[in-house]
Amino acid sequence: MVEADGARTVYSADAHIRVWEVVSCEGRSRICREDVINPNTGAVMRSETEAVWTLPPAGALPASQIAASVEALNAGVITEMDFDDRLWDVETRASIGSRAEFKIDPMTGIVTRCEGRACP
Repeated sequence: MVEADGARTVYSADAHIRVWEVVSCEGRSRICREDVINPNTGAVMRSETEAVWTLPPAGALPASQIAASVEALNAGVITEMDFDDRLWDVETRASIGSRAEFKIDPMTGIVTRCEGRACP
């Protein structure tokens, strides 16, 4: 939803109790915003300015496409995704005690590493 019109780039998304916190930036700006979003309705409940230090490279796959590729691995529900150290870091939970942490190339969507019991 945040990327739908193509104007914003998602930098991170974290699931919390009953909300998602999503940091997104307009274009290539590092002055971004953090939206607290209702996961059932998609409504933005609160928004504030957030600065980020590192954006995905120009031409990188959008976060929504990275998330879809992780979901296709059936390794659980995505609980967090952040762009850090030139890679997407995506965490999933399959069940209590079963998790996976993926490192994903932002340009190709290829999983470069997976750690945890829920790794495929």
